[in-house]
Amino acid sequence: MRKPCVLLLLLLIVSLGVLPACSSPAPMPPTITLVPADLDLPTAVPATAAPPTEAPIIEVLPTAAIVDSLPTLNPEPTEPVRSFLPDVRSEITKNNVKTLTRFGELPGTAAAHLAISPDNHWLVSFRLGNWGDINVWNLWTGKLEKVLNGAWDDRITVDDVFFLPDGVLVAHLNPVGGGNTWRTEGRAQHWDIETGEIIKELKCYHIVYSRDGSLYAFLPEFDEKDMTAIVVDAATDQIIQVITPGARIYAPVFTPDNQILVGATGDAWQKEYSFWDIEDGSRNSVLYDATCLSFSEGSTFAVLLDNQDSDELGELVLLDLGNFEKRTITRQADMGWGCPPVITHSTDMVIFSAYNEVLFYDALDVDILWATIGKYPSEPKIHLSTDHTVLAVVGYDYNIQLFSVP
Repeated sequence: MRKPCVLLLLLLIVSLGVLPACSSPAPMPPTITLVPADLDLPTAVPATAAPPTEAPIIEVLPTAAIVDSLPTLNPEPTEPVRSFLPDVRSEITKNNVKTLTRFGELPGTAAAHLAISPDNHWLVSFRLGNWGDINVWNLWTGKLEKVLNGAWDDRITVDDVFFLPDGVLVAHLNPVGGGNTWRTEGRAQHWDIETGEIIKELKCYHIVYSRDGSLYAFLPEFDEKDMTAIVVDAATDQIIQVITPGARIYAPVFTPDNQILVGATGDAWQKEYSFWDIEDGSRNSVLYDATCLSFSEGSTFAVLLDNQDSDELGELVLLDLGNFEKRTITRQADMGWGCPPVITHSTDMVIFSAYNEVLFYDALDVDILWATIGKYPSEPKIHLSTDHTVLAVVGYDYNIQLFSVP
């Protein structure tokens, strides 16, 4: 009967956990996470996948590019609406000159001379004998915007006007009449065309600028027999050269390369053009029997020559500045003083006025292209805009007429 008692005692000890060698921690219940049935879970990344080494680049757009809920605003126009000057124009050449069309006329502006600003915004005109008033027209609108008068009196008149490449207007004035005042009291006024204010004034009898505006030459005073031309750096107003030909000078002009100053010498009937080297001041060549000349953008220039065999004949020729090689454009009677001619950018056409007409000459085939923009009451003067897209015709007794190629 002893064995059953021993067995009962052992069972009691085990059930009470008295034997540590046989005990173990009670297992923890599993953690349960409740997940909505419609949620897409990301696919698990295998433990062997390498993490990205760099963060992705995020391109931040400008605010204006991503804000699209604001109302669209039209930007302010940078220039007035062009209701007069055609927006679409082509450079005038011999290939399209027959489509030249008159797009406008400035009424009541009979003038002796005019100039068009480099941006084709302004046209200025004046008439000899009106004591210096300069009309300023807005070519974009066709309206007269202002009249410039540089505080001169009734003894002063405008001789010439032209624009510099930066848009500054230069008006050259001289006293009317004889005596020392007429010879010495001329002036060149430089105008800010936008404000109508004089920004610079130079006392001189005549002034001319190079095509790029970097040089100017002025004649300090008039003299029938002995005049001086002073060449100046426009940026610094420093004198570069003093040319003393010992004669009268008129109609000076710079060659396009700024190396030579060309001017007529002698009296008005001698028709002699001298070519002075700006570097050393020497005269290196002379052109005789020429009434006027005009340079192209290169080394070619057009000249109207008197024919020595007959006073009634004249030659319009192209010359090369290097060797004076002559190419005749036309040879006709009574060509007169209708000058200066204009050479197109492509050097394939010369525009010239004669016989009260505007004539277009083929510079290569020696032929008149077209001469039908009409007869004028008096000899017309012609002016091409800087970009050669606008042709202006002006005279003493008719309005300014403006042409372009559509």
